[in-house]
Amino acid sequence: MAWSVIRRLKSARFKRIVLIAPSHRAWIENRLVAPEADSVSTPLGAIPIDKDWLYALSLRAPVARNDKVHLAEHSTQIEYPLLQLALPDGFSIVPLIIGSLGSDQMGMCERALCNLIADCIVLDCGVCGEDCATKWK
Repeated sequence: MAWSVIRRLKSARFKRIVLIAPSHRAWIENRLVAPEADSVSTPLGAIPIDKDWLYALSLRAPVARNDKVHLAEHSTQIEYPLLQLALPDGFSIVPLIIGSLGSDQMGMCERALCNLIADCIVLDCGVCGEDCATKWK
């Protein structure tokens, strides 16, 4: 699934990727989890985290910061080098791991993401149970 989504990004000119992935190793309830670090590292190099965008999201939705959750989560780790191959000119990333959300928190996160997204791509890595890449302009 990962490469089929990433393949659609080949030659795109996105500068920010919002990556939403399910948690497989940590129990996460009623919040999104973002890394604490300034970047994520792969064998192909570091990808900067868009801290300004992440801060804006945290003002609108429940966002926790935890590097341990991100380091252990393969649903995001597998995507990073694929994104680097698909977007060789570079980009920033907002990796978000999601667990169980109540209806209030789900609505809050949905509204926050919809209000903040402009000229970026959101990759939903199986959270919807679908192979999807959605572009907002």
